[in-house]
Amino acid sequence: MKRDLILIKEILTFIEAKPDTQHDPITIEGFNKDQVDYNCLLLLESGYITGEKLGYGTVFPSRLTTIGHDFLDASRDSGIWKKATELIKQQGGSFTLDIVKTVLTELIKAKFVIK
Repeated sequence: MKRDLILIKEILTFIEAKPDTQHDPITIEGFNKDQVDYNCLLLLESGYITGEKLGYGTVFPSRLTTIGHDFLDASRDSGIWKKATELIKQQGGSFTLDIVKTVLTELIKAKFVIK
């Protein structure tokens, strides 16, 4: 199973929009349950979300952590997200979430260069 940046962004957006007490399964259009579960597990293990792990790969997310919010905030601008994912693909397409967040953050900073 592969980590999927688009799915990760969708999962974070889904969790952000739900009440903290809600434990409904996450469904993301275009992705199957195994893909969603696997990427939720990666987000839990990396500290981007909190939640409960039930069995292998099944996660019931509770909420985003601060770094989960930071990643999601950095990825909100669709132009910056597109540019970041293009840069990542050009470099081979495989990076840690922290590196992706750094690329996003640097692209945002570049928009705010004061002259």
